[in-house]
Amino acid sequence: MGGVFQSATYTDERRFEPVFEYYRAFDTVLERPIVAALEDDPLDGFPSCDASASFADTAHSSATAARSLATETSGAPDCKRRNLAGSRRVLVLGGGGYAWPKHVLATHPDARLDVVEIDPAITRIAREHFFLDEAIERFDPAHERLNLICADGRALLDDIAEGLDRSYGAQPHVHYDAIVNDAFSGSEPVHSLATVEAAQAAKACLAPDGLYAANVVSDFDRSNVAFLRDLAATLLEAFDHVHVIPCPDEDYGGEDNYLVIATDSNRQFADAVPFDEDFLGTPLHDGHLRA
Repeated sequence: MGGVFQSATYTDERRFEPVFEYYRAFDTVLERPIVAALEDDPLDGFPSCDASASFADTAHSSATAARSLATETSGAPDCKRRNLAGSRRVLVLGGGGYAWPKHVLATHPDARLDVVEIDPAITRIAREHFFLDEAIERFDPAHERLNLICADGRALLDDIAEGLDRSYGAQPHVHYDAIVNDAFSGSEPVHSLATVEAAQAAKACLAPDGLYAANVVSDFDRSNVAFLRDLAATLLEAFDHVHVIPCPDEDYGGEDNYLVIATDSNRQFADAVPFDEDFLGTPLHDGHLRA
């Protein structure tokens, strides 16, 4: 908080549940939601986004519409969400309090996670004080589903993409079903993971229909989504499709969180906010970081 590292955990029977709403949105990469065709356009009633509109207002309106749509059609035969998870292999960039990995261990028994955290002290704190060790003991006693890797996330992406084995614990030539980026440096995103070159490396690590998902946090005034716009433009340099899903958290969120999903598949997400080319910012390249 205030520019320093932060995480949160419940301490009661909910200790393996995520506190913040955006962690639950990460489940999208495991459930692989496919929204079947409706008699009416599922985006009817969703406000379109343009550069002059407040994206935060648009996102909140779209999130409300999506929740309403999900409630109205949850039992309808012509709108189905199918869980095609099976055995899913996921790379997580950024461990922090390990809230989402704990949740996945407890709720998705077929999922296998490689979690990359650059700071060993963070992982040690999570193991001792955020119930990570207990989650491993209860849900992965054979140590087959959760692989803890101490490394720089960008370096690992580059090495896996190039087929190099630097003894991270991850295997070269791996094709993940999904990559989740929840890496921050204090309150700032890790910019080396937000470039076109990083996106290209991530894509090389994914299966052909894989998903790359990133957590993006707005500024505290909630109206500044410049980084979100730049990231959307950046990911479109590497992937065919980008979706922006608002993750409002009225209980605990001081800022707005957005889940940005990039993929080459034609998968659709009913709760994504429509946007056009005017919304896109400027793609970020590695060269900009060195300038």
